[in-house]
Amino acid sequence: ELFSGAELEQIVVSGLTVAFADSRELNTDDLLDSAREIVPLAITMDDKLKDLREWANPRARRATANRRRVDFFSDWEQT
Repeated sequence: ELFSGAELEQIVVSGLTVAFADSRELNTDDLLDSAREIVPLAITMDDKLKDLREWANPRARRATANRRRVDFFSDWEQT
């Protein structure tokens, strides 16, 4: 849940490299081992991400909608 898309891609690439070196198919253990070796940026950059979120809160529009607000308006339209 903390991995970005690029980090997930790197987990797969790393797992594939290990499997290829062993002349076998990629398996779940390869992916899990690779995931254990990667520290997500969400952890290493935690303080900077918190600061950025605090800065952006009053200055930027959210990329995803507030579900409660969307649900309110969809219920309102049905009445």
